[in-house]
Amino acid sequence: MSDRELLRRLEALYSEMHAFARSRDAGQTPRLLEAHLLLLAQGLAQGTQRVTGYPYRAPHGLSPAGGRLDAFLRPLGHTIDHTDSTRRYAYSTDLVPWFPGKAAGGGHDLKPTAAEIEACWSWFEREVEIAEPRAVVLLGREAASSFLRRYVTGERRVRQSSLEGLAGSLYPATLAGHKTPAIVVWHPSSAWGRYSAAAARTYAAGQEALRPIVIAGAP
Repeated sequence: MSDRELLRRLEALYSEMHAFARSRDAGQTPRLLEAHLLLLAQGLAQGTQRVTGYPYRAPHGLSPAGGRLDAFLRPLGHTIDHTDSTRRYAYSTDLVPWFPGKAAGGGHDLKPTAAEIEACWSWFEREVEIAEPRAVVLLGREAASSFLRRYVTGERRVRQSSLEGLAGSLYPATLAGHKTPAIVVWHPSSAWGRYSAAAARTYAAGQEALRPIVIAGAP
């Protein structure tokens, strides 16, 4: 059987499976597009959305990074836990919609290449156009540098390399025709150990800056 024929048969099988699953599903899909916050990170995590289908969620609940991110979102009235109906669900996306792989030694994930990010950027802009977020939270250096270089190139501080140098201030951006501020914080997967204090400072600054923008009822 040729590869093309195999793919055709798999696509037909998946379509049939998905149609049947939709007909049986008694659950309610989270209304993601009501989110006021859009979270942008580097790429899919190997042990969360590639396994469960939900960002920052492992098979038995939020991952450690998910717990840190949820704690950051809580004072803003948002959550990354799709089972929490008491808060607004934050829309999460990535520079590239795949797991980039582990770097040599396995200490951290590989960074997407500039060409990979560029190839996927139009998808991000289409997500923004649909979701219409009030603000964008840039999780980590890769998301921050990619976003800020594109939308906030006139800002002097964008050229600073450290996360702490970038974090804490709102950066003006225009996305899908709307003025949408962005803020940089530490990625929750790195916000522990020797980085925990620095990450906590960026989270506190982010909460203070975002609270009047995204809390329900804010103008």
